[in-house]
Amino acid sequence: LGRIASELARLRPAPSSAVAMERLVGPLKHLSCCGDGQLRLRAPPEVRRFVSSRSATPAVANAAMHYLAVACEQRGEAPAGLVSVLSQAIGAALDDRGGDGDQRRARLKRQLLLHHTDLICLQGFDVEREPAVASALTAEGYSSKFARDRENGHDEANAIFWDHTRWQLLRFESCGSAVAVDICPMADPKVHLRVACLNPRVPTLRGPDLQKLLGGLDKDPLIVCVDLTRVGGAESVTVVEELVGKGSVMLEVVGQELAAPVIKPDAAGLMPAMPVREPASGLIKIHHPDAVLYRGMVPAAALSGHTHGYLATMTPEDMLQQFPALRLPLVAAFDWTVAGPLADGGHDPVPSFAAALEGADADATSAWQ
Repeated sequence: LGRIASELARLRPAPSSAVAMERLVGPLKHLSCCGDGQLRLRAPPEVRRFVSSRSATPAVANAAMHYLAVACEQRGEAPAGLVSVLSQAIGAALDDRGGDGDQRRARLKRQLLLHHTDLICLQGFDVEREPAVASALTAEGYSSKFARDRENGHDEANAIFWDHTRWQLLRFESCGSAVAVDICPMADPKVHLRVACLNPRVPTLRGPDLQKLLGGLDKDPLIVCVDLTRVGGAESVTVVEELVGKGSVMLEVVGQELAAPVIKPDAAGLMPAMPVREPASGLIKIHHPDAVLYRGMVPAAALSGHTHGYLATMTPEDMLQQFPALRLPLVAAFDWTVAGPLADGGHDPVPSFAAALEGADADATSAWQ
């Protein structure tokens, strides 16, 4: 709005009424002209905000939210003892080879660099095949590792970027297209953090063993950025046994997993993937495909999502403009100086499938009695 107002102020003569404004600029989709000639939004947008964690101290949570929310010129040094992460599945934007594909990539790059987190985990991203996006992150001080594997006739890849001014690489591992790195903070080399990025399938006898990527001692800090679309979404995380026993930052801080539109790729591969509409209502279908899981740390803050109503009633054009990857970035910060789930028992990790069945049996027995 500020840029629009500055451009209108340069016009001579300046429009003095709503009628004159409409004659000058024509009909506007998102703005309306008031009687005084001022432009106002027709409907206020739903804005995401950072939410503090109840598990962290107010000072730590406020420091994390301030660092992630302010402009880069005002950010200053990162708070001590905190690690921030952005996780996003971006394959839909990269698969768009049409005329608007370059614009979508440009919007995606701005979105990825908005908060300048310590870690950026990208599902569906191949560093070597998308040099423009990779070079933009490298120019901002990030180093990277990625893994690629051929599945069902096409290549799949995942990548992890870290701020090399704050973190040092210790080890790199891959299992199929899943990738993991061990890093330590420059300020405290005794701390070792494992970060994994993957988009698993429903486990089979021939499936990869992810335990070597996600194993280690229960007290070791661990962050797992995962695209769970192929196993049924974040609600079905226990389908992948290696992910059991780890806390979900969105459930812990916000109270629900991050919502995103259901998308359908073009069968011929000629058109970009688009959101799927409900046949009866015409509303866009919503699901919860992404999660950031953790162990051995305490969440400090997380970026809230959009409501189902906001996402379901958007037009596909507006959704592509606002979410170039048709997925929302999941942003969170953790305090590694405080032990988290499984160390102090203070948080509820993701339950195992057996535990869920046991609980269901207990509920059924109680109801029968």
